Amino acid sequence: MSFASEILNPFLTTRKQVLKNGEWKYEQELETVSYSKHGINNDLLSGDLEVFNSLGKYTVIEDLNFSTTDRGNIFPQIFIREGNNQQNNILRGVNKDGKGYLLTPLYINHSGNSYFETFESSEEGTSVILKRPIVIPSGCILSFSTRSAGDESNVTYNTYWHERG
Repeated sequence: MSFASEILNPFLTTRKQVLKNGEWKYEQELETVSYSKHGINNDLLSGDLEVFNSLGKYTVIEDLNFSTTDRGNIFPQIFIREGNNQQNNILRGVNKDGKGYLLTPLYINHSGNSYFETFESSEEGTSVILKRPIVIPSGCILSFSTRSAGDESNVTYNTYWHERG
């Protein structure tokens, strides 16, 4: 292989190549693994419910829907670092008065959200769906929590996500 082709070859292809032992080879892409998880009437009386932990891996949450009868207290959280610190939670909203809030079904129903919408809301409970995928390049911890554990502190959920890395 000539010197000129060694310089030009990486620019002529659309996939990334690396030079190994004098030959250009396609760089191996990281394997993408898909997961699905669901839970029915999970009790939150004993604390947060961790759905998955993908910290350190490129993560795309394709689908997340949940329902609860405790519309004002149950909410999802996505932490981008270890620790249960709300500053690490990227699922927070801002209402029209400029106040921050946790994404409970009640607040999503009243104030809206760019990621979630309620599709069934009644006295018996509320169901929430993800409108568009959530991409977290450094991974995350998805969990559900409650502001105050009451008699009806349970959540039913279904989620589908990809991890790479």
